[in-house]
Amino acid sequence: MKQITFIRQNRERWASYEKKLSTFNKMKTNDLSNCYQNVLTDLAYSQTHYPNSRITFYLNDLARKIHGQVYSQRLFMFYKVHDLIFEDVPMIMAKSWRETVLSFALLVIFTVAGIILAVMDESNVVKTLGPEYVDMTLENIKNGVPTNVYSMGSCESSFVRIWVNNLGVAAKMFAAGFIPYLGPIYFMKVNGVMLGEFQTLFFLHDCGLKSMSAIWIHGTLEILSMVIECAAAITLGKGWIFPGTYSRVEAVKRSGASAVRILISTFPIITAAALLEGYVTRHVEWPLAVKLLIMLLSLSFMLYYYIYLPYQKYKLNKCLES
Repeated sequence: MKQITFIRQNRERWASYEKKLSTFNKMKTNDLSNCYQNVLTDLAYSQTHYPNSRITFYLNDLARKIHGQVYSQRLFMFYKVHDLIFEDVPMIMAKSWRETVLSFALLVIFTVAGIILAVMDESNVVKTLGPEYVDMTLENIKNGVPTNVYSMGSCESSFVRIWVNNLGVAAKMFAAGFIPYLGPIYFMKVNGVMLGEFQTLFFLHDCGLKSMSAIWIHGTLEILSMVIECAAAITLGKGWIFPGTYSRVEAVKRSGASAVRILISTFPIITAAALLEGYVTRHVEWPLAVKLLIMLLSLSFMLYYYIYLPYQKYKLNKCLES
């Protein structure tokens, strides 16, 4: 593309960015981010094709000014929680839909593998879960209370212990992303096989449905949040493997920022899962309808926030671009 054509096609947009410089503080986070990325993309193109041109110096100066607005004001202000929840995370999830689908597919594949291993030989369950835990579970099944493990200890101590464990799982899953793709796949393998074997153990002893009515009260949020955490881990490593038009360092920074936001969004969810496991799952006497309602509400929330809302943001972006 000739330089004059490049300038004519974009000068109105650049002029609009300059006018907005004084009001960037009032812009939504997503709009500000798109503005900054567009200028950087134009700058990269100009540096490649017109390295010594005045337009390259102009774009570099414009990018510097916007960068100052983004980092000197935005990052040192109290971050708008509303923007994070309803703007940033849904948009990131919309862009990371492939990572989410891959994460869910991994969970299904490895859970099915765990089911097959448990059906083939129950000793596989012992190897995965440990003999003490399996013996305790079998004793609970024999006594007619298969999920009695969730009734042990006080509600408060159970909640704290489970919450800390959930945070640990989230941290390990995210850290696995530093080994692109292989780390998250391995970590999902460990958890997926464990889930499949654990649930199958109850079916092998004729109390599968009874156990599910308790386990999935908290498990719906817990397991689906693990899927999102795995998607965050995959997103983290993606910047290193597929930098696109950015330098590898810049791509890692961007993918890391997106991954952190996805991870943070799961913290309230795993806290809610810990509350349910500590305070609600133990009540095996509650009506089945109440338990199913909790599971349905949990599933509906996850589908709304991580599927429906990102899809709406994606459609809105497409309309604006066209």
